[in-house]
Amino acid sequence: MGQRHGYESASQRRRGRKMSRKIFEALKLLQPDWNSYDASAIDREAIRAAELIALALAHSPQIAPTATGGVQLEWHTEGIDLEIEIKKDLSIEVFYEEAN
Repeated sequence: MGQRHGYESASQRRRGRKMSRKIFEALKLLQPDWNSYDASAIDREAIRAAELIALALAHSPQIAPTATGGVQLEWHTEGIDLEIEIKKDLSIEVFYEEAN
């Protein structure tokens, strides 16, 4: 069963959560300068906060490290872009855009 109205089926959600957990574990292994441009290691508390947010929501995000040691969660679907950045100091920035 595929996606409808921006929601994932139960099996898609299980696969998404499994993949998300693997990505979060991989983020813990990134060392300083992981991007060859003097990036910080990813903060463990930022990873944990991002993990809690991602697992609480109905749709699995794309997950990316930030050069400043945080984690960014992204959703791009049906003309909507939502990005949540959890910074190293655990502050959060949100970007939302809807195409009209």
